[in-house]
Formats: sequence, C-alpha cells, structure tokens
Amino acid sequence: MNRNHLAARLLQTFLGELDEQLRTMNTELLALEAAPTDPERLKAVFRVAHTLKGAARAANVPLIEETCHRLESLLAQARDRKATLTPQRFQSLFAAADALGEAGARLKQGTSLAGSPLARLGEALAAGRDAEATPVPAEEAPEATPAEAGSGDGQVRIQAAKLDALLAATNELLVTKGQLTARAAQVEELHDLATRSRSGWRQGSRRIRLALERAGVAPATQSLTVLEDGLQHLVRGLGDLARSARDDAHRVVKTADAVQRQVRELRMRPFADACETLPRTVRDLAAAGGKEIDLRVVGGEVEADRAVLDGLREALLQLVRNAVDHGIEPPPAREQAGKPRRGTITVGAVLQGDRLSVTVNDDGAGLDVPAIRRALAQRGRPVPDADHDVVNALFASGVSTRAEAGVVSGRGVGLDIVREAAQRVRGTLDVSWESGRGTRFVIQCPPSLVSVRVVFVALGSQVLAVPTTHVERLLRIPADEIRLIEGQQVITTAAGPVRLVPLSALVSTPNDRPLPAPLPAVLLGTGSRRVAVAVDEVMAEDEVVLRPLRLKGGA
Repeated sequence: MNRNHLAARLLQTFLGELDEQLRTMNTELLALEAAPTDPERLKAVFRVAHTLKGAARAANVPLIEETCHRLESLLAQARDRKATLTPQRFQSLFAAADALGEAGARLKQGTSLAGSPLARLGEALAAGRDAEATPVPAEEAPEATPAEAGSGDGQVRIQAAKLDALLAATNELLVTKGQLTARAAQVEELHDLATRSRSGWRQGSRRIRLALERAGVAPATQSLTVLEDGLQHLVRGLGDLARSARDDAHRVVKTADAVQRQVRELRMRPFADACETLPRTVRDLAAAGGKEIDLRVVGGEVEADRAVLDGLREALLQLVRNAVDHGIEPPPAREQAGKPRRGTITVGAVLQGDRLSVTVNDDGAGLDVPAIRRALAQRGRPVPDADHDVVNALFASGVSTRAEAGVVSGRGVGLDIVREAAQRVRGTLDVSWESGRGTRFVIQCPPSLVSVRVVFVALGSQVLAVPTTHVERLLRIPADEIRLIEGQQVITTAAGPVRLVPLSALVSTPNDRPLPAPLPAVLLGTGSRRVAVAVDEVMAEDEVVLRPLRLKGGA
C-alpha cells in the first residue's frame, strides 16, 4: 500500500469517526446546557474533543486538531471551576460542532478548509473570544458516510453503497428462488403426465399386441416391448428428477430466506437515527424565536430500513420546524392560555402490523383554519367547505398562512416537501388538530421499500396485487348488507358506513360478469378515510420483490 493510498484510507476512517463523534457531541451539549454543572456531561463533551484531536492528528488534518485542542482548554477551565459555561460559551461550543461538521463535508468533497467557518472559529478561540454561531442548516447537514474500518467495539463500518449492492443481489436471489420453485413444480407436472401416459399406453399396447399377433406379425411386438421399457425408464427418471428438483428448491428457498433475513437486518436502523438532527433544530429555532420547547422522541428503538429512514428525515425536519414556528406559542401566550411555559413536541414511531406509523405532535395553538381559508382565497385557490379539506390544501405548494416569508417558514413549500417525502417512501400523510390544544401529523409507510406484502385478488382473468400496508380487513359481504345511499353503494362496518366500489371501476376494466355472493371485498384505510373495494376473488397473501422497470433503449 503506497503512502497516498494509506493517507486516503486514514482520512476516510477519520471522517466516519467525525460523524459519529459529532452526533455524540450535539447530544451531550444539549444535556450539558440543561445542567451546566453536571460533571459527567462535561466529561463526555471533553472526551469527544480529545478523541477528535487524536484522530485528526492521525489523519493529518491540523486545523481540526488545533481547534479541538482549544476546545479542550475551554472545557478544562469549566471542569477546574476556573470559568463558567455561560450562554455565550455554549453558543461557541454549538458553533464548533457545526463548524466541524461543515469541515467534514468539505473534506469529503476534497475542498480546502481555508476560509471555512472552522478556520474563523479557530481564530476566535485563539484570540480568547467567544465564537459567533454560524450553524449549518439542518437540512444541509452532511449525512454520515461510514468508512470501512473496524470501530473497535465488535462492529465493522460498511459503505452504504455496498449494502445496496448486496441487497440488489439478494433480490435477484429471491426472484431466482421463485423461478426454481416454479421449475420444480413443472417437473412434477411432467412426471405426472408421463405416469398417466404410461398407464394409457399399457392399456392400448395390449390391444395393439393382440392385433399384431392375429395379423401374423408377432416380431413387431418386440418393438412394443422396447418402447414400453423406454417409457418406463422415462417415468422413473422423471420421478427421480422431480424429487431432486423439489429437494433442491426447498434448500434454495431455505437459504434464500435466511440470506434475505440477514441482509434486511443489516439494513435495519433504529428510528432514533432519523431524529438525530431534531434536538439541535428545536434548540436553535426556539432560542431564535424566544420560545421554550422540549422535544421528546418516543419509539426510538423501532427499526426500519435505512432507505425509509433516510426518506423520512426531511419530512420530520420540516414538521418539527413548522411545530416550532407555527405551533408552539411564546411563553407569555401559553401562560395566558393556562398552559405550561414550555411547549412540547413529541416525535414518535410504532409498528402497526406491516406499517410504520410516524407521528409529530405539538401542544401548541392548533391549526388556524380561518387563516388557511383566507390564504387560499388570496391566491385564487378553491376554498373547500369542510375544514379537513381546507387543511389538506396546506400540502399543496405555495400555500402559507404567513404574510411574509421568514427564515424558517412562510414560502409555502414546507408541507409540500413533507407530502412528497411521504410519497417517496410509499406512505400517506394525515393531519388532525384541536384548536388551542395542538396538532398531530401522521405518516404511515412500509418499514421497507425492498419488498412488499400484498394480497392477490382476481378481476376476471387478471391478477392484481394490493399492498397490505393499507388493508384493514378482508370481507365477504352478503347481498342484503349492501345499501344504496345517494346513488352510491355503501356497507356498514365497525368504523361506520363505508363506500363500496368495484375494482373494475378503479382500473377501467369492463366487467359484465355477475357478482359472486357473498361478495369478496378488501377494506382499505388511510387515516380517517376508508373504502371497500369489491373483487371477483381474494386469492392469497404473499411477499413480492420490487424491481425497477428497465425500458428498451436504456430510457
């Protein structure tokens, strides 16, 4: 290994460790700010600065090494009670975390650190001044790019691209598993066909043999014997082949399922990973807006595929920013309304069957429906009658209740971004609110985008797959339970009346066949909305692998 290659590997390892240490630093700084005299929290921040200083020295990044050394000195003064961690000092420490993150992004891109926020921070610390906060916007914060090196704790960092490649290979293995199982079944069918043909031949060959003997051509019967022996050998060989194919398919299925399970576990990450930037976001925006806000993360241990969590990061960030800016009131207004001075934003995740349900709640003022109506009217948009339809208009681009755009919101793109992010992870977005009590956003999506569990239904000769993500129940509806209300078919469920729609009407397929009785149907639901879809037959439930379509010509 030449020197340049070694230096590149050391830098790659350092950048992976920098990402991890900065996450720890932000977490510990937030805790230390809440309890500035806590020696354990102070020691944890000091340990991060010390670790990064040594790692930067090994990777030959002197600016980061010098900055971390100065941070150690600042923290040592607080540890030795020679200085107090004032709000200005905390601002410097948070600015240092942001500047180190921005420096890491520059190093990943091969950009010089000259003139960077870290360089300016180093000059301020060297001069004994508190640094001015120049935080990197959370939505632009660099994502971790783990290096391929042992972390010393029994774990190995693996590049995300290599996991993606492994997953793609696993998907091909699953497709091959299905094909091999089908081939084994085809061989079984051939064996059954050969067995039936042999039985039929035996009955027919007796008559042929008698006819040949009566015609005086007995030697020809020897050819029949040879043909019967060959047919017997073919049946026996197909039987052996069918058993081997069945056994081989069984072993491949067992192995493929085990590989798929292990690869999925490699890709699964805790929901807390998608919330890493939220505490800093809430802290910084609350301080800028003169608000007092606590952030709670519930269900951080719930696991989902890395691609799903990556897709949810931006949505969670936008929802939390909106909750801080639009939802939580200033302390005087909260006290006047009989609320605690400090507002609370709760971000949670829970697995409900094969759905990941992610919620963002705040105990703020709730949605201002009249203001939304005015904003729609001012922009020449249709103003629905129902409050819930009015609120759903917020998910369209260009709609905001703010008269002027601010740093955080007011441009009418925040909730549009949330809606698009939910759609990218094949999810749905719903909102509910209570005036003066708060707002609740719910994103429901599958925990993995690699495969999906589906219910196969028949419509004539077509077989369609309905993702179980939104399947609440499978129904068999007696004819006398179908009502006609305002020209629409309706059934009664535990959740109330639900519209009944033929699947043929949804996919624009003519269906003149008489409806079976009782009528098979799939009850679909998202948020508070439900619909029952009538089908010809509910066939089975299974898991299918999703593969991108490859068009001819590479398009």
